Amino acid sequence: PPPQAEVAAERREAAAAAPLAQRLLKYAQEGDTFRTYRTLQKMRDAGEAVSADTYLHIIRAHLRRGDTDGAIEATRHMREHGIKPGAAAFLPILSACASRGDSGEAERVAAEMLNAAVAPTPEIYNSMINAYCRDAGGPRLEKAYGVFMDMAAAGINADAASYTPLFGAFSRLGDGGGIMEVLERVAGDDVSADVNFFTAAVNAYAGLKRDFDHTKSGQRHAHDLAMEVLSRAEEANVVPDEVLCVSIVNALATHGNLKGAQSLLESMERGGLEPSAHVYNPIMHGYARQNKWRQAKQVYARMLRRGVEPSTATFNILLQGARGSNNAAELMKEMRARGLRPDRRTFAILLSYYARGGDVGGVCEVIGAMRKEGIEPDLEVYNTVVHAYGRNADPSGAEQIVRELLDNGCTPSAVTFTSLLSAYARSGDAEGAAGVLRRMRARGVRPNVRTFAALLNAHAASHDEEGARAVLEDMKASGARSNRAVERTLTKLFRGDRRKAEKCLKEIFR
Repeated sequence: PPPQAEVAAERREAAAAAPLAQRLLKYAQEGDTFRTYRTLQKMRDAGEAVSADTYLHIIRAHLRRGDTDGAIEATRHMREHGIKPGAAAFLPILSACASRGDSGEAERVAAEMLNAAVAPTPEIYNSMINAYCRDAGGPRLEKAYGVFMDMAAAGINADAASYTPLFGAFSRLGDGGGIMEVLERVAGDDVSADVNFFTAAVNAYAGLKRDFDHTKSGQRHAHDLAMEVLSRAEEANVVPDEVLCVSIVNALATHGNLKGAQSLLESMERGGLEPSAHVYNPIMHGYARQNKWRQAKQVYARMLRRGVEPSTATFNILLQGARGSNNAAELMKEMRARGLRPDRRTFAILLSYYARGGDVGGVCEVIGAMRKEGIEPDLEVYNTVVHAYGRNADPSGAEQIVRELLDNGCTPSAVTFTSLLSAYARSGDAEGAAGVLRRMRARGVRPNVRTFAALLNAHAASHDEEGARAVLEDMKASGARSNRAVERTLTKLFRGDRRKAEKCLKEIFR
């Protein structure tokens, strides 16, 4: 391909030959605000029409650069030139604030809109609700409900899009009861809900990390409520599409109800809705997480019998549950036979598999295959390789990989240094392990409890009580707290005397 500079020059020449309005649009799409404003001035000088739509392109150019202030300034520029900005000018700015979870900035935009005497539209109100629900500091539900009151006062009825952000807010708070209340409120207010609304509700339930209690229905599980959402969708005469069904299957599988997920799959098949790989994948993933390899393979076989083509994601799931290198090799062979290319996730799974066993040869072989696919190793990959050398008690090999990652512009993390330190510790080189800790701190990387546990292991191997105590004192000074790995290592240090290990920890961490 031609050099990037040549491509940019050709684009500029093509833009210069185009009409001014087209040039402005092109520059705006590239986020080039300087050329956009310069072209705007040329349009004025040439007497060409400048409309609110012209400024809308400029506003979007600022937002592409993440420049909210510049976008607001563009609306002021409009007013200075006699063009009244409408709600359409402020809506993309509010949407950008909501997507960033910056409700404070959204409030500033709303105030600017009121100063311009622009009446809020339903879309404006919905964007404000979304901003409050997605706030980075945590959902601001009291503010969101305040917007609903403002809508009612303005004579604007809330629609399904108004309520949808509340699902995500309650999911973040772990409040399943709140999700149910939103569903009941929408049904009670006779709001017309579409399939996207119910899909958002199911995804909110899937995001819950624990079971919860709801006063009206007693103790329930998130997967039961996900099925209830499907029932409510049918009551509202909403025909479930594959996206909604995938969300429900995912919610069931996430919370361990794999039989329920399979039952829904069968209902879809009986109902004439042909599921794609997106429906089968969550069920296989659920079995893989439970280490039920045979059941995951049965779902895969059923999928093939239905004539459904597997995807790369399908094979990644199966690889996660594969037991033994023979199974992994067979899956990779079948994957390639079906014309599917492994992605970064595929290689990450294989690397993790070999690294756990300390199989350095297998790890290097996977990296070679990655490079053949045009995928260069990143920090996560390098960390996996260093971990493999650590498991193999090979500090020399681990050091070589660390040098390579530095040469390729990667910055070593706490995981990198901990794995490297572990390589020295497993080889019995306590001084080398301590040297890694010094290098780690010199680079401004903070050691964690796993780092200290690995260093402690080096002293435990030689039953060096004095060195171990020094590590624990350093650990305390660094603010790290003891965990079971540290307790086990200390027990090993004191030749299986658990009481002595507990006493040592109490003396230091009291």
